[in-house]
Amino acid sequence: MGALLGLAAALAYGVSDYVAGVASRRHHFLWVSFLGTVAAVVGCGAAVAVERPDPATAALAWGALSGVGSAVGTLGLYRGYGHGEMAVAGPLSAVGAAAFPAVVGAALGERLPALGLVGVVLAFPAIWLMSRAPQEATGSTRSGTVDGLVSGAGFGLLFVALGQAGDGSGLWPVLAGAVVSATLLGLSTAVRRPPWDLDARWLGIVLAAGLISVTANVLFFLATHYSLLTVAAVLTSLYPGVTVAMGAVLLHERPDRWQKAGLALGALAVTAIVVT
Repeated sequence: MGALLGLAAALAYGVSDYVAGVASRRHHFLWVSFLGTVAAVVGCGAAVAVERPDPATAALAWGALSGVGSAVGTLGLYRGYGHGEMAVAGPLSAVGAAAFPAVVGAALGERLPALGLVGVVLAFPAIWLMSRAPQEATGSTRSGTVDGLVSGAGFGLLFVALGQAGDGSGLWPVLAGAVVSATLLGLSTAVRRPPWDLDARWLGIVLAAGLISVTANVLFFLATHYSLLTVAAVLTSLYPGVTVAMGAVLLHERPDRWQKAGLALGALAVTAIVVT
């Protein structure tokens, strides 16, 4: 069950990343990110209102920390993209999001069967290859490295914090994370004051991306209830494969040979992890 939920989270993250990425090509990324998190707060808040669990203070704290990670990861990634460093920042962000939870999981005593460990090891180069830009971007490699590492640490913190929140408070940790992330991204938007140019159609698309993104957070959160943190995080971090596939089908963006190799390697990694 945990592996299936992790893969479902990867699917949702991939779809959200694709939709938000397309929107960010036409509109400022801060509006796209901030409005997406506002939609996440509303959607997750509605789910919590129906569920009506009693939140534990520790769970809320972990959830809030996940929101810090989400905001830092988003800002770091888009900063790298904005500086023309997609070829460096993107892969480092994706790999970091998987590596940080794996290291934490090992420190917490998680141990994988041999085949599962092989799958995790295969997943890291797969994530890198799938998320790299088809053509080398221009820009500062050093700056792109910093942006990618910061972003990867942020998203890794999101995964670790949600994994530590436990299952005794319902979806409150996810909601707390969405509120904190929306607050931080809202402050960033207020400081930067990007121009508003979203019409009703694109506003709806951005809000839909936010709802899909919080759905992915929920699926990952549930995956940690049924599997090791390492397994849930690594499977979820394979989401760039979904984004690449959607770009190929919907935008006719042809994956290069390295991305194709990453997709194939990712399939092997998933198989090895799932069958253990």
